[in-house]
Parts: sequence; structure tokens; C-alpha cells
Amino acid sequence: MIELKAITKIYPGNPPYEVLKSIDLDVLEGEFLSIMGPSGSGKTTLLNIIATLDQATGGKVVINNQDVSKMDEDYLSLLRLKTIGFVFQDFNLLPPLTVIENIMLPMTLDKASTSESRKKARDLMAELDISSLENKRITEISGGEKQRVAIARALINDPKIILADEPTGNLDSKAAGDVMTILAEMNRLKRVTTVMVTHDAISASYSERVMFIKDGQFYNEIHCGNKREVFYQSILDVLAHLGGTNHDFQTTRYS
Repeated sequence: MIELKAITKIYPGNPPYEVLKSIDLDVLEGEFLSIMGPSGSGKTTLLNIIATLDQATGGKVVINNQDVSKMDEDYLSLLRLKTIGFVFQDFNLLPPLTVIENIMLPMTLDKASTSESRKKARDLMAELDISSLENKRITEISGGEKQRVAIARALINDPKIILADEPTGNLDSKAAGDVMTILAEMNRLKRVTTVMVTHDAISASYSERVMFIKDGQFYNEIHCGNKREVFYQSILDVLAHLGGTNHDFQTTRYS
């Protein structure tokens, strides 16, 4: 589903700053992958390259069997609209719109009918237990509810891929646990390929595989076995060897 070969990213300067150094990554259809690393390791840059929001300086990016380097900006926009759903740390919802209008937005941009968009939005709201929020403004709902709205918006066009950038970063432990349960369930039930960048070991433990990067290079990866608690401890063990400051990683347990 996602294939990266020898990806480099260099920002101009004196001297130039190499953020990513020959990264290889394959993500299978339906897989849930987390990417972890200290601040400045290049993980968000890597996610932005997968999202086609940033261009690699070198290497090859293949999304859904399509080489993105051969696409113009119009085709890339279409790819993002139809193939990729986005979930952000700061939600990126539009305050002037109601909850249901925010969820409907990708289908509106795709010129779907209002009735079809509204029905699909309501179905997703029911799945995510936010039906009661339909006509509320974004300023009237909690952080956890905002992230559920953002997940519904990400799913409404039936994307093949969900990309999540620190989706629990602005949430308390209870809301974070709820959001990660939803992302894991959507991945399992809908088989949506999911790639998440996170500093949080608990959030990462919901995924099937964790890739660690350090100083723009691949560092290690581990796979989930039968028990999430064991996987969580394995993540902590790698983070302990990976290094970084105390602020780089969160390990607070969810209630």
C-alpha cells in the first residue's frame, strides 16, 4: 500500500540540513504502523512525504501502487482527497461549521450530493458515538469529541490510508485511550492502512508494528505479539536505548 525507497530530505542552508537519510519503508494493506523517535528525528517530515504534503529530495514514494513523483499537483490533490484521510493533533476542524458539516466537508469537496454526504456522516457519527453532537459548533465540544469528529471526517470518503500526526497529543488520558481504541477498531473493521506518528508509548502499543527513527535514519522496529502489555514494555525498552529528553516521549498509562 505504501512503499518508500531510499528517501532523503535535505533543507537548503549553510550547511544544508539532512532531515531524512535513505529511509526504506513498506506498509502493507490494512496494517497499523506507528512511527516513533525523539523530537527532530524526522518522523513528521516522513509522514508529510507519505501524505504528499512534502516532496522528498531523493528516493521513490509509491502510494496505492502509484508513483507520486509522476503526478502533478492536481492529481496529488485528488489522491489526497480520495485515498488518504488525515487526523491531526490540533484537529484542524472549522469553527464556523457544525460538527456534521465538518464531517461532510471531504464529500462536499468531492461534489457528492448533500443528502448522500449527510447520511454517510450520520452513519459514521453513530459508529463513533457522537450523534448527539450533530448540530453543535466545534467550540462547544471537548477535545476528545473533536478528535472523534476529525476521525469521522477522515473516514467519510472511504480512504485506503489514514495518516495520524500525534492524534492524542492534546488529549487527557481518558480521551486519548478512547481515541486510540477507535483508531484501532477502524483499522481492524475497515482494514484501512493506518500510519501514526506519536511520542506516546501507550498510543503506539495499539498498533501492529512500531518503527523507530533517530537522526533521520531507521533505528529499529518491533512487532506486536499476542499481548499489548508485553508490546508496550518492548516499546519502552527500545525508547530507553533510543535516547532523547524526558519531554520527547510520554509513557503515562491511560485510565
